[in-house]
Amino acid sequence: MPGEDDEDALTAAWAPDPDDRLAVDAAAARSRRHWLSQQAVESATIAGILLARAERGDEVTVCAGGGSHRGRLRSVTRALCVLEQPGGDIALIPTAAVTAVAGPEAVSDDRLPAAGPDLAGVLATLAGERPAVRLLLAEGTSVVGVLLGVGKDAVSLADGSTVATVRLSAIAACVLPDPGNDDYPGGP
Repeated sequence: MPGEDDEDALTAAWAPDPDDRLAVDAAAARSRRHWLSQQAVESATIAGILLARAERGDEVTVCAGGGSHRGRLRSVTRALCVLEQPGGDIALIPTAAVTAVAGPEAVSDDRLPAAGPDLAGVLATLAGERPAVRLLLAEGTSVVGVLLGVGKDAVSLADGSTVATVRLSAIAACVLPDPGNDDYPGGP
């Protein structure tokens, strides 16, 4: 008849090793993190990523209309991103025109930014000041001039004796120069 010591040895041989349990738990935790990360990537939106990058203060490159803009996102709404560029210029980029955003580290976010002004509303507010602007169009060209006004679906700019009217929906970005920048009409 086996002794009590033999039963304890047999029970101990079949009992899980605490180190094995820790390894299993660690593997399960890694699997959960990977699954959650994958879920975040699969539900991410450009608007959510822009919002997350703005909150983090990341230096980003935003592509829109065949061009790219580098700087820090200062504000993101459902309709508009405000990007401060290194030279002091401000790029107003309709969120719908953003084709890509790049920055340090992977960011995934599916939040919807708050409602706020759109490009037409901001330009209409600025029109009374007659600022110099550069409109970058979705087709990759640009129009430079002094902002005259904003209509229902158009923006008017003057450059010397020429007045250009641009369809609002064709604008991929509007760059407002730093007042010290003399590359635009109306500069010093």
